[in-house]
Amino acid sequence: MFNKIIKTFITYPVIMISLSIPLVLSILLVIFVIIPQENSERLHVKEQESQKHYVREQIDNKINILIYFQDPRTKLCFVTNGLTYNNAALAAVPCDSIPKDMLYIANVK
Repeated sequence: MFNKIIKTFITYPVIMISLSIPLVLSILLVIFVIIPQENSERLHVKEQESQKHYVREQIDNKINILIYFQDPRTKLCFVTNGLTYNNAALAAVPCDSIPKDMLYIANVK
């Protein structure tokens, strides 16, 4: 088989060269365009997964510091994201949506 190819190349060099140019160009296209593009797509998917993981961690951290409490004077329930004054947020929430083991009753006199 290989001898036949060599004979053909020697007998018809112009035809063989004209056939080999598209082959070489095709190989170069695969090496320099298609393979890097696939790697880039894989990298993009990896970055998206990493970002989703980061967002999930941030959400979990925020949820874990939420504190639910009830004002005994008004019977209203609230949620706060912390007990410090400089960055705390406060929102009213329905009391019946808070599990009893998560609800603190404020000690107001």
